[in-house]
Amino acid sequence: MNGLNKRTLRARLRWTWLVVFGWSGAIASAGCSTAPPARAHQVPETVSQQCPSDKWSADRLWSAVTLHRYRPRRLYDLDRRQRPIRLRSRRCSDCLAVVSYPEPKRFAGGPSGFSRMKDRSFVYDNALSALVATALGRQADARALLNTLVVLQRSDGAWGFSFHIKGDGFYNQGYVRAGVVAWALYAMARYNQVFRDGRYRRSMRRAGAWLASHQDPNSGLIRGGQGRWGHQNRFEPNYLAQWVSTEHNVDAYFALRLAKRVDPDGGWLSAGLLANAIHDSLWISEQGRFARGMSPKGLDRVTSLDAAGSWSALFAIATGRVERAKQALTWIDQKLRFTTSTGPRWRPSDQVKRAVWFVEASVALALAHRRLGQPSQSTAVSRSLSSWACQAGLPLSYSDSWQRDYPKSPAVAPMAWWVFWLVEERSARPWLWRRQL
Repeated sequence: MNGLNKRTLRARLRWTWLVVFGWSGAIASAGCSTAPPARAHQVPETVSQQCPSDKWSADRLWSAVTLHRYRPRRLYDLDRRQRPIRLRSRRCSDCLAVVSYPEPKRFAGGPSGFSRMKDRSFVYDNALSALVATALGRQADARALLNTLVVLQRSDGAWGFSFHIKGDGFYNQGYVRAGVVAWALYAMARYNQVFRDGRYRRSMRRAGAWLASHQDPNSGLIRGGQGRWGHQNRFEPNYLAQWVSTEHNVDAYFALRLAKRVDPDGGWLSAGLLANAIHDSLWISEQGRFARGMSPKGLDRVTSLDAAGSWSALFAIATGRVERAKQALTWIDQKLRFTTSTGPRWRPSDQVKRAVWFVEASVALALAHRRLGQPSQSTAVSRSLSSWACQAGLPLSYSDSWQRDYPKSPAVAPMAWWVFWLVEERSARPWLWRRQL
């Protein structure tokens, strides 16, 4: 199934490159409003100051990420003729958002157009950031980040992929992926569980209804979503995905399971049945790992780090299939791991032939190994992250070299996942995607 990687959660990066290099008119020309001031935790430290003699702390790491006030105004998207269409805007006096790639020019060698990402925010990264704030007990920050998601939620319960937080009101509302919807739902449910605050239940139920409406009746899996950037980088808002992504369905499993726990009467799609469908339809028994996804033509057998191993291993552990988790981790070590002077690293997929480190998905490996009682493997991943942070600074970059879809640019997502690992290590209890609720 050629090109499914463009449609998984990594599609947020694919979309980035399409906009930066192919179509940039709306992003570059429509902004005229003044950017609101930022609410910063702390000015990021210099590289030499970032290498602690003792262990890293989650709070110290997250101080390198800045939260910006977000005041949505003049939102617009594109129609099928590439014309701007106005979207309904709602005021928000207490909204925060992150810039997904806050320093696009830190490392030399990247394409000049990537600098436009300095004001771009992905819904997925805001959900991750709300989860970090929740994990660190920062309720006000978590609430303000989730307020932004409420403001941006579509009438059908889904979210678009990304939006501008400064100057330009472009919100790609028509580009929807099931994984993004699931992460937003999970962040709201975890906030509800931790702070005993049910203010987001209406948004949660709408998100759950959207996921249920995109369930494939034959496989029981959730389809990818709608909208795509197609031929000549033209946006196609009417496109409906007929494929499913393993990653999306893993995301949805954890979101629906937790949503049911905090809101038993929400009418949720069965997480248990979804888990069965993932195991039954997407596990490749002869290779001991999960497929990247599935389409009407069959399984997508590309080995991707997240779908084949790291995130799916966490899913297998949570659903009591420990041997499958061990097999999946062994498979990706055989297919994707390479070694540097500072420790092991993992390529994004077997389609990427260069030694490019996919940092975000690698952090999940540390979580999986820890939960399997394999501390040496977990520590090896963490040491590689620490070494890279000392070498390249914070926030962690998305990858360690410039590669299409995997930019060598400081990013929020790998920082959030590293915080999740540190929180789990310090508390000796899983926090994200736990087996026991």
